[in-house]
Amino acid sequence: MPRVSIVIPVFNDEEFVGRALDSCINQTLEDIEIICVDDASTDSTVSVIESYQRHDSRIHLIRQQTNLSAFQARRAGIMAAQSPYVLFLDGDDELATTAAEVTFWSDPLISVQ
Repeated sequence: MPRVSIVIPVFNDEEFVGRALDSCINQTLEDIEIICVDDASTDSTVSVIESYQRHDSRIHLIRQQTNLSAFQARRAGIMAAQSPYVLFLDGDDELATTAAEVTFWSDPLISVQ
């Protein structure tokens, strides 16, 4: 089970999604999953994600057949997440390289031994 799930709702983000995925792939915490939820894009967003999937098994793609909203895409991502910790990233944004690590280690219920 991954330590952190990163959920990325995307809709027509072909121009930006590669940078968003790069920022996920380059996290200092490598034990993550990246869940992209395509909200019925009409551009090449899915093709870009599939290209990244071929090189990184941590990337998962969920395709919604109709545009349901970013809210519903995030919800679908949460439902698919395997980790108890979830980060959200929009398809046109980027994460700081330590975002997943900080998320995981900042939980007061985790004790470091």
